[in-house]
Amino acid sequence: MDDVARWLDQLPAELAAQVHRVGDEALAAKTDEPRLANQPDGSQTPVRAGRRMRYIDEALRPLGERLGEPARKRLRSALALTLGTHAVLAMKDSAGLDDDEEIVATLEWAAGALLRAALHDVEPSE
Repeated sequence: MDDVARWLDQLPAELAAQVHRVGDEALAAKTDEPRLANQPDGSQTPVRAGRRMRYIDEALRPLGERLGEPARKRLRSALALTLGTHAVLAMKDSAGLDDDEEIVATLEWAAGALLRAALHDVEPSE
């Protein structure tokens, strides 16, 4: 359990580091050829590369099989809300935060809260 507690303390920082990686790659991707998705009408529309989910999977790897597939999928999806430019914009525009450190701390707290909730849901009650 101490390993899990230590990992829980480190995960929000790992996710925050991924925020910076997502931002850097998003800027680099502006010069890349966009991926295209085929639409039912035969047209093609640009789609994003979806890097954030790879970063979340990497950060969640130490969990192993602790979460079942439905719980892992729900946690992955929820954590996506705490990463990337949309999360930062929500903190600035909707929450009214201007301080970058406060934004990162808030997003780290949210990621940690989501993780603790997911683990709580699968742990047997004592």
